[in-house]
Amino acid sequence: MSKTTVVQPTGPDNRRWILPLVLVLIIAGIILAAYFATHRSSGKSAAAATRTPTAIPSPTPTLLPTATAPAGAAKTTAPTATPRPAPTATPRPAATPRTGPTPTARPASTPAATPSTSTVKLGTFTYQQSTLRTIQQGADAGNQSYTFYVDPFKVVGQLLPQNYGFNAGSVTIVAPPPPPQPTPTPYNNAQGLPEIKVTVQYQGKRYVIVLDQPETQGPKGIWIIFKISQA
Repeated sequence: MSKTTVVQPTGPDNRRWILPLVLVLIIAGIILAAYFATHRSSGKSAAAATRTPTAIPSPTPTLLPTATAPAGAAKTTAPTATPRPAPTATPRPAATPRTGPTPTARPASTPAATPSTSTVKLGTFTYQQSTLRTIQQGADAGNQSYTFYVDPFKVVGQLLPQNYGFNAGSVTIVAPPPPPQPTPTPYNNAQGLPEIKVTVQYQGKRYVIVLDQPETQGPKGIWIIFKISQA
């Protein structure tokens, strides 16, 4: 039996190193490219970070110069407008009124007398104690606004038209007869106060006015109307 002997070359085989060398070159190129790209971007960032912002100067307002007329130059005056007279309106002649028949004046009718519509207040009247005290003090002091209260006839004649619905100048005292006749002696009412009655005539009717002395009794006491009734 014959044997076949394979003889391997003992010299270096260059083809076995080509592929690894190409891979190494490719990897080295990728690393270099990444290195340069990283350093370029970091360099730009550092340059941007160290760059100092420059303040932009704000615009300074410019003052406009005032125009000054040169020395010796004549000032130009604007022409003054000459006022024109306004047109005068010509008045038209007034229209002549037409004359018609003159109306005959009728005599004015005489209005009929209107009866008085005043309402007489009847009943019993009450007053605040402070009001009575003020009137008495005023009469004691001689105040002309209060001195008539000490005379019952003056109270009736003045206060009936003023406060109780009677027409002024239409009240006539019937009884008792006013001064210079003797003044009637007052009697005491249920409360023990001096009291008098005065009868008056008004518009065809008679009314009885009752007056009392609520504060001071006697010649210096005031008289107040406490009741009005029809006789």
